[in-house]
Amino acid sequence: MPIHRLKFRIFQNLNQIKKISSELASSSNLKTLRLQENCLSLQSFPTNILSSSNVSLISIEGNLFDMKDFGDLEGYSQYMDRYTATKKKLITERYCSVNAKIFTFGDYNIVFAVWLSELKNSVNATALKSPTR
Repeated sequence: MPIHRLKFRIFQNLNQIKKISSELASSSNLKTLRLQENCLSLQSFPTNILSSSNVSLISIEGNLFDMKDFGDLEGYSQYMDRYTATKKKLITERYCSVNAKIFTFGDYNIVFAVWLSELKNSVNATALKSPTR
């Protein structure tokens, strides 16, 4: 299958993968990339996946580098913008039947939902912590 036709998710955990093709960034349908517990080095991760793809969830824990160093790669901030936008969208969709507001405090996105149900004027708050460097 051509790279640009990949659909939504790639799950390749525990496969001893050592290199990722930079062509994955060209797949407009690819949203999730899970490569935990493989043999990837920091140098083998194509930065264009971070900077110029539609991937909004990358899980690469357990490879041959420290996750803190991953946050220093070129394009990481663009990836985090996509990640945060996707999470905010999911939270908003979850609370679409109620009046909900999302506020960001540091690493947390706080959702304040005013429920229009039996308990009038009750407020429910949910916090979602964004991944940290």
